[in-house]
Amino acid sequence: MHDSAVFGFGLFVCLAVVEVLKFLVRRKVLGSSDARKSLHILTGPIFLLVWPLFEPSSTTAHLWAALIPTLVTLQFALIGLGLWRDADTVKTMSRSGHRRELLGGPLQYGVVCTLATIFWFRSTIGIMSIIILCIGDGFADVLGRRFGHLLGGRVPWNAEKSIFGSVSFVMTSIIGSAVYCFAARSLGWTEDDESLLMIKIVCSCTLAGVIESLPSNGCDNITVFCTVIFTNKFLII
Repeated sequence: MHDSAVFGFGLFVCLAVVEVLKFLVRRKVLGSSDARKSLHILTGPIFLLVWPLFEPSSTTAHLWAALIPTLVTLQFALIGLGLWRDADTVKTMSRSGHRRELLGGPLQYGVVCTLATIFWFRSTIGIMSIIILCIGDGFADVLGRRFGHLLGGRVPWNAEKSIFGSVSFVMTSIIGSAVYCFAARSLGWTEDDESLLMIKIVCSCTLAGVIESLPSNGCDNITVFCTVIFTNKFLII
């Protein structure tokens, strides 16, 4: 498939996920909280499944791919600024029901996916950045809210984070990253042997989990992303 066709297909799929979740919220099959976290968990991994479809020899594939999260993020930004009216998206994407909330976490989420694609397309760094952000952070919130009273309750340095949620962050990040990174290895996207790749995954996910548990004033999407980059670029040879 030509890169432009793959871009169109990928954009359609990502927007379709958003629309399906909005529909489920309207039909009261899902609550807005469950829909928001489902979108958080699903969008990135689905987006990564589009990466292999781009032309292997293309010098612009990463830019075509990056356009997908860029345009989705632009939509959210316009809605958050009040320039695009979409009450269903606001209800699905925000905790409070206020449109300006889309300029926080959802905007950061999109920026991270875009940057990871531009600079680390078809690399384990880009893959881990997106998987940890989506799966790790998503499941940490879902499982932390439900089982946060277990394993001793809250982390000592942040009353808003639970130990169970932080452990869930690390474990689900490791599982998700291992699945996608070893698939990438089979496609020839990395020359790392299995042991080194697993070390990178465990170190990245563990350090990201520690950083995510710290007080962040709503910037944990960015700090987690930076942690993955720092770990792979400077701490692991």
